[in-house]
Amino acid sequence: MILQSSLDYAMLRILILFCAFVCIRAGDVCGVDRYVSLNGTNDAGNKYTTWAGAATNIQWAVNFATNGETVWVSNGIYYLTNQVRVTNGILLKSFSGTWTNTIVNGNYPDSTNRCLYINHSNAIVEGFAFTNGFAPYVVAVTSSENGGGVYIDAGTLRSCLVTGNRVTNIGFGAGIYATGAKSMITNCSIIKNELYGLQSAGSGRSGAGAYLQTSAQMWNCLVFSNYTIHGNGYGAGVALYSGSLLCNSIISSNTTVPSFNSNLGGGVLLSSGGIVRNCLIMGNRCWSGAGVGAANTGNTIDNCTIIGNYAGYAGGGIYAAYSGGYTGKEVQLNNTIIYNNNSHVGMSYVGNAIFSNCCVNSTNGIEIFYPYNNITDNPAFENYAGGNYRLSRNSPCLNKGIYLSWSFTLTDLDGFSRIDKFSGKIDMGCYESHPRGMMFKAR
Repeated sequence: MILQSSLDYAMLRILILFCAFVCIRAGDVCGVDRYVSLNGTNDAGNKYTTWAGAATNIQWAVNFATNGETVWVSNGIYYLTNQVRVTNGILLKSFSGTWTNTIVNGNYPDSTNRCLYINHSNAIVEGFAFTNGFAPYVVAVTSSENGGGVYIDAGTLRSCLVTGNRVTNIGFGAGIYATGAKSMITNCSIIKNELYGLQSAGSGRSGAGAYLQTSAQMWNCLVFSNYTIHGNGYGAGVALYSGSLLCNSIISSNTTVPSFNSNLGGGVLLSSGGIVRNCLIMGNRCWSGAGVGAANTGNTIDNCTIIGNYAGYAGGGIYAAYSGGYTGKEVQLNNTIIYNNNSHVGMSYVGNAIFSNCCVNSTNGIEIFYPYNNITDNPAFENYAGGNYRLSRNSPCLNKGIYLSWSFTLTDLDGFSRIDKFSGKIDMGCYESHPRGMMFKAR
């Protein structure tokens, strides 16, 4: 638009002033930030739009925030009597940006509620520690017993710590419960959450660390030392159902306690189309499938390193449960390293699966093996004893992978390209080896 006269300028100034007036009178609907602080004066009249007048309760500020706005939360420990509910497309963020200084405490056993509920596709919650949440079963309240720490119907949980939360034998997801394709968990640490009081065989629940279903996703996370207690539990680390995706994450030291009965999936449980990519799965313990347990059909494991897991019965690395004959469809493994896993009966893999371009060390005692370009050599890590599972320069796993639909768009666990720019090939395992040193171009 070209302004033709001073009148045009005058009209434009009036329009700007009018819009500003409307924004103010409309109650801060134009993206004004809101604030939470334990030292605030709870200025609800101004809708918590200054630090001085900040709310002392997170929910009070969230209730005023509309789509596109930000609620800033100052350092401190916020004790709850009810869960924080985020149902608008807002950013709820700690002022420091990290979870070390801003803690949301569910206050169990004085209160019995989870810490956080998110249900908006544009909602983002970032930089908090969520702890001491508990999701009890409430009669006639759907899914009340799921997600002791965090429950996500839609939205993103980012750069948070979820620790010390629990659910009972009726619930799923002691740390996090996420459902739906619009639910995302990124750059989070999920540590020491507990699924406890499980009932007899056939009635156990899953996902002490996290439970994802119906295409929910988890990226770049650490899932560490979560556990199920007493009986029939599944997926002590992460449980993935119905097309859910776990990518570029470390799943370590998760346990079903005690490791007996029909427990399945100490690190990861896959069921009905669960997907794991570019993950390190190590040091987990379970009755069967200490690294990964797979049930039903259509599950996939791509470019993972499964190492040092122990099963009380069978399948130290992987246990693929049968679903009626040797159809080979419980789980498809591509470009994956399975090494030095152990179990009471000495087998790393038991069940019904297809391996393609994988390294499965002979010491794992494979029971059923579909040999599509697989190898059984020592993968020759850079420093196995020191916990460095990147491939050394003489590893037989270098450039032995196959291209997958995502190979050109995703990175390895270190954030590097999965395609070697010199050879154009892909490695086995969760780490891609890249040439090091100086390059000279001859003219």
